[in-house]
Amino acid sequence: MNIHEYQAKELLAKFGVAVPRGGVAYSAAEAVEVARRLGGSVWVIKAQIHAGGRGKAGGVKLARSEDEVTAAARAMLGQKLVTHQTGPEGRDVKRVYVEEGCEIARELYLGMLIDRATQRVTLIGSTEGGVEIEEIAARAPEKILTEAIDPASGIEPFHARNFAFAVGLEGAQIGVAVIKLHGGSPANFLDVGGGATKERVSTAFKLILSDPNVEGILVNIFGGIMRCDVIAEGVVAAAREVNLHVPLVVRLEGTNVDLGKRILRQSGLPILAAENLADAAQKVVTAVTEAT
Repeated sequence: MNIHEYQAKELLAKFGVAVPRGGVAYSAAEAVEVARRLGGSVWVIKAQIHAGGRGKAGGVKLARSEDEVTAAARAMLGQKLVTHQTGPEGRDVKRVYVEEGCEIARELYLGMLIDRATQRVTLIGSTEGGVEIEEIAARAPEKILTEAIDPASGIEPFHARNFAFAVGLEGAQIGVAVIKLHGGSPANFLDVGGGATKERVSTAFKLILSDPNVEGILVNIFGGIMRCDVIAEGVVAAAREVNLHVPLVVRLEGTNVDLGKRILRQSGLPILAAENLADAAQKVVTAVTEAT
């Protein structure tokens, strides 16, 4: 899908993602108009072409005055920008994006691509930012993070949380709304992985319950590689082994979901079943509140 940066940011903003304000311009005069509309004293002028590597090729300029905005726009518009992705023929710059400046505390990189080896959409990211992402991948591959997405489930909140933890995000940056929206506060998070066994699930329960702040447990499973019946057996075994003393809510969906739900239902344990993640969050918060 070929879309320009400004179009991508319009889509992101439409779905609630925080992006810097900006506007597209087809002339130097329009670029100045956009800068005036944005206000402030620092702007970034970015050439809009369907290729990466613009910054290193002179396609991204910082401007601290209207004169500098004009000069940067004139230097780009109508010119060919040659980057490592365009090849020697380059791409014509027909528009620029003028964006408000901002204080940068830290730069991270996040992208999505098709992994040909696994035939899955894969989240990729780095704590090193994205300007040198190809060089980083070649020089220090351990700094590139990957999170494969099961096509049966699509992207799930835990995918984003795994990435957030890996790059060192904290608090509200991680996004724990799977609980806070309904009045609770997450004390812990644990991903048992796609190859979980009954023993691993039991170990997970023990780890979670070792935290004295835990007053309830929410198990959210979308069984793709991991079958729901295996998870259900692990949950039942763990609850019995650790003598569970806090409310337990389980949401199952995916492979062998009906069998998984039957195992939970016939266990004789006070396990609360949930139909979806929102229902699960509401039930665990309610159960914890009533228990305390």
